[in-house]
Amino acid sequence: MNDDLVEQLREIGLTANEAKIYINMLGRPLFKAAEIAQVAEVPRPKVYEALSNLLAKGFCFPVAGTVAQYSAIPPEEALPAYQQRQETELERTLHERRAKVSKLVEKLEPLHQAGRSETGLLRYIDILSERGRVTQVANDLLNSADRSILIFEKEPYAQDQRTLNSYEIAASQRGVEVRCIFEASVRNLNNRATVLRDAGAQVRVADNLPMKLIVTDDHAAMCALRDPITGQQSITSLRIEHSDFTQAMRLLFESVWQTARPFNLSSGHNQLVNAGKD
Repeated sequence: MNDDLVEQLREIGLTANEAKIYINMLGRPLFKAAEIAQVAEVPRPKVYEALSNLLAKGFCFPVAGTVAQYSAIPPEEALPAYQQRQETELERTLHERRAKVSKLVEKLEPLHQAGRSETGLLRYIDILSERGRVTQVANDLLNSADRSILIFEKEPYAQDQRTLNSYEIAASQRGVEVRCIFEASVRNLNNRATVLRDAGAQVRVADNLPMKLIVTDDHAAMCALRDPITGQQSITSLRIEHSDFTQAMRLLFESVWQTARPFNLSSGHNQLVNAGKD
């Protein structure tokens, strides 16, 4: 048996058993099913199935007689005809698929057009977890402020400790109202709060803050919440550009601001004067 011929016939669409039977049938004019099973080394139950398929594919034909016999169609006729039928079937399939694609385009295009007229969720909400991206978005938000910046300062920080509050200082120096509440446990609080205050920002301190928060003007806010599983503060942040959410965050900030203690330094030490004394 020529295994290479079997493999090549399989490549054009015959099964291994069909290929073995066809190659052996070419060796003489007529074969009974039992004889084919023997010479092709194909289990007899499989021979009838393979012969039926070869008949359908145009590789053999039955010869009438008291016992059913089969004869192979010459390869110069069988293979080109089979190829032609395959190409015709493929073209029919492609034609049907083209028609389906055209209909799908007609059905889906209105959905796309309608979607473009709506404000999609991702156009005003970002969920940020990569450290560099969190820092970039926070800095861009601070840099874009025209009128006011409200901040809850709470660890941990995504950005380099050496650059903390640099954008807030720049904003204050260009005339933006900056108000910042530090959580009392923030490291290097005295130095950072003093620099911010000296740049023109208003600074207060609270024992605990509910979240990390930045609110710029009346259109955007960014916050980071505690991990719901570990309970630890996370850098994973949510940025929302929507006036309704921004208004809610401004109300939260004002509520905490009223109870926070104004920051003051006296003789190099942080003195937290009582709330209500500005």
